[in-house]
Amino acid sequence: HPVPGVDIDGMNSYVAREGRKEKGSIVLMLVNPDFTRKEIEQRIDEGNFKGFKPYMCISKAKQMAQCTVLQMLPEQYWKIAHERSLVMLLHMGRYRALADPVNQRDIRRLAERYPRAKIQLAHCARCFTPEIAEKSLPSLADLPNVHIDTSAVCEGEVFHILFDAWPRKRIVFGTDNFVAGMARGKIAAFGLGWYTVCEGNTEAFSAPHVPWRPTFLAYENLRAIRYAAERKKWGRREREDFFWNNAARILKFGE
Repeated sequence: HPVPGVDIDGMNSYVAREGRKEKGSIVLMLVNPDFTRKEIEQRIDEGNFKGFKPYMCISKAKQMAQCTVLQMLPEQYWKIAHERSLVMLLHMGRYRALADPVNQRDIRRLAERYPRAKIQLAHCARCFTPEIAEKSLPSLADLPNVHIDTSAVCEGEVFHILFDAWPRKRIVFGTDNFVAGMARGKIAAFGLGWYTVCEGNTEAFSAPHVPWRPTFLAYENLRAIRYAAERKKWGRREREDFFWNNAARILKFGE
């Protein structure tokens, strides 16, 4: 789990080592914005990394919450990703995430300048609320190398908006299980914000009117996806694309 001051090379070595144990896995490299091109390429080759994973907490931003894409993932990473067809797994910064015009401008420019980079916008492009989803998802849906994953989002209306606004072939299933998905609770939206309401982080989290504990956040995520997919009348083909075929095509599994 990334935090400021983390041992980036130690984490990357661990991930690379684990990835080699499973033939079907691909691994992404945790980004240090200060790495030179030579340092980046050396680590890619040593770890057999298939892409990059930047974070706001490991960036050049003075104010983490307002971090831009390039403060997390400087241009040298984009050039290498284009040359090697690598994945860029982006966690959106800034208060309004993808609804922020700075993020929209930067992603469009980078996607068009580096068309072979496989840009993956994590957590529905950090659209944890319907308000943010409605104001942002249509803005980049035309870019063929920009994809979305569905991990950890628990609001059904976000998926209704996503499935209407975004090409189905560029949506992939995600879980974020070990960090978020295994919590008992859900990420709840309120206006332009959200909060992870779960056992252990709030004394108010109880439901005395029923005898059941909350289920896992990963299941709340799946439930929201299912409601939206049923409304869209997805059949077997759409489900198989969502859970496997889209990712296999984008990430070139088995090649």
